[in-house]
Amino acid sequence: TITVTITIAITTVIGTVGSEAKAELARAHGYDHVINYSEENVVERVKEITGGKMLPVVYDGVGKDTFEISLDCLATHRPGFNSLKP
Repeated sequence: TITVTITIAITTVIGTVGSEAKAELARAHGYDHVINYSEENVVERVKEITGGKMLPVVYDGVGKDTFEISLDCLATHRPGFNSLKP
């Protein structure tokens, strides 16, 4: 299973995965960019991929382990401001 799918505009799909096997699966299914969150800084890679613009929307299918990271990838999110942490 691919853990998170992030869409930029309509034509670029970024997937985050937790293993190389899942990365290979995502690439085989046409993902434009695949980030292994076990090995890479997701926020920094998204900045690199988007030229610093970040993302208009994210879809996080994992939740607890990746939710804050997903929020930090949003163009309109300010770390700590939209956080659900108490």
